[in-house]
Amino acid sequence: MSGPPEVLSLRKSAATLRDQGRLAETEALLRKAVLLAPSDGDAHAELGLTLAMMGRSGEAEPCYRRALEINPLDAFSLGNLGAALLQAKRVDEAAACFRQVLEIEPGQPQALRNLGVILKDAARLVEAKACFLEASRRDTSLEASLQAHLAVSAMAQSAGDIDVQRSSYAAGLEAFAAEPRRFRYQGERISVPWFFLPYHGRDDRALMQRTAQVLAAKVPPSETADTSPALSVDPAREGRRIRVAFCSEFLHDHTIGRLYRGLIAKLDQRRFEVVVLHGPFTPSDAFRTALDAGADRALSLPRAPEAQRLVLRELRPDVLFFPEIGMSPQTWFLARERLAPVQVASWGHPNTTGLASIDYFLSAASLEPAGAEAHYMEQLVKLPRLPTFYEAPGPTPVLPRSALRLPESGTLYGCPQSPFKFHPDFDPVLAEIAEGDPTAHIVLIEGRNAAWAKVLRERWGASHPILLERVQFLPRLSQPGFMALLAHIDVLLDPLHFGSGNTLYEAMAFGTPIVSWPGAFMRGRVVAGAYAQMGVDRAPIAQTPRDYAPIALALGRDPARRAQLRAELHGKARTQLYEDAAAVGAIEAFLDSAVAAAARGAKLPADWSATATERPA
Repeated sequence: MSGPPEVLSLRKSAATLRDQGRLAETEALLRKAVLLAPSDGDAHAELGLTLAMMGRSGEAEPCYRRALEINPLDAFSLGNLGAALLQAKRVDEAAACFRQVLEIEPGQPQALRNLGVILKDAARLVEAKACFLEASRRDTSLEASLQAHLAVSAMAQSAGDIDVQRSSYAAGLEAFAAEPRRFRYQGERISVPWFFLPYHGRDDRALMQRTAQVLAAKVPPSETADTSPALSVDPAREGRRIRVAFCSEFLHDHTIGRLYRGLIAKLDQRRFEVVVLHGPFTPSDAFRTALDAGADRALSLPRAPEAQRLVLRELRPDVLFFPEIGMSPQTWFLARERLAPVQVASWGHPNTTGLASIDYFLSAASLEPAGAEAHYMEQLVKLPRLPTFYEAPGPTPVLPRSALRLPESGTLYGCPQSPFKFHPDFDPVLAEIAEGDPTAHIVLIEGRNAAWAKVLRERWGASHPILLERVQFLPRLSQPGFMALLAHIDVLLDPLHFGSGNTLYEAMAFGTPIVSWPGAFMRGRVVAGAYAQMGVDRAPIAQTPRDYAPIALALGRDPARRAQLRAELHGKARTQLYEDAAAVGAIEAFLDSAVAAAARGAKLPADWSATATERPA
């Protein structure tokens, strides 16, 4: 440290407070320091870091810029400025900062990793992997090595690009396995590269199984971890309720929270003790508070994996239920261990986990194609109802088209999904709709990463330029704004290969018709499964991708048919889709049977099925 003695003392005290998490006191000391020594660049830089840690990146930016005015070669401030700009979605400026850091400190690992993330999001995968590989040579970061070998772009350029990426992923697994180094996962936030695999529309079982095998060798569980089957227990003999623990980082105001809040609240608490286990990075919000209120108790898991295991050992759940596995490293690394007699995954992330430690994958008969058992490492359980108790959305404010930046006239075809759901196979379908209806406006929403929509536009410019004229991207909307948009859309378009889930339930609040093609895997068949459950007459379901655009165009040109279908969907959703007590009964029957089988040291038979009836009173 350098600077006047009083300022040095303030900065030293501030560093201690920051390490203790006392950020407001840290900020106060550093503000005093910059007033006393306006030319102390380190004080400005440390104030910026503190503000960024408090979630105030916008205020941190001028602190970093002031530090750089004082010392233009301050790599610390440049890197942190890049991070703040990246959080503000000013990607090009952020990349320039990271490149400057690398000019000052060649090979600086954090700058290489950040630049790799930017290049990966821009679908410049070869350059991204080169950055990650160089970073992995210079530090022991698990994430850098994972991305160097396994990085997958969110936005594929073509079906051929998907083939290349998957081949690269498979080769990367073997290269990663051959590395002499081993790694520890200590609960840090990292990106899981395999998250984007199911958006390719291919069978992921072999890749996911090999991923689990390689990670078991390269990132082994600690010596205290137990990967063997848990001792069987019998709650009935012990005279207590079955203890079911729902574990996810996303049980808050998120798709996962919306899909599972009702089930958590509605499991029969005379028979089931329901515990919610939040990840250490789960945000606190009103939705989370309401979700927790529906359970017997809610706990926040600590960050360290060893401490998480201790919580689970003390809790002794009979069933450890993962609404999703594959979206968060925390739950993925936790799920690979045996922490309950029965371990279940479900459709929050609709793909096999590849983990031998997960006993069952909970799905529905209406969602799965013939032979679907071959897609899963887990034993597939096909319930007679969609596996959720989704509460009917409440009243939504009516907004004019202009308030949502929508065209005042013309048919609105909408696909308000994350850009990474737009498989290249979907592009010609959208182009055919645009060409077939001159009044059409195809409405999409910008993703949380602006680079994704940019890559999508570049892809269309090369193959289907009509989409650059006829597609309108809206900025990300609040939940009320999103619901108001769904009310205005005339025809919703379900993406090929990986379709709607939560959006389906939201759209049915207005009966907004959804055109869909049920693909080869469950993740593309949810809309068709919902239509089957509701008993919809003449549902707009394509038999092949070629049928999709003609069905959408026919519906777009026929206001009377749309009005009829809206009324039917709205009515049937109220009785057959929302607040489905029969679904809860079927899940309860599964939990009862799975725990009873585990008490005998067994699993359910492969042909086990639940009856679609409401639970007894």
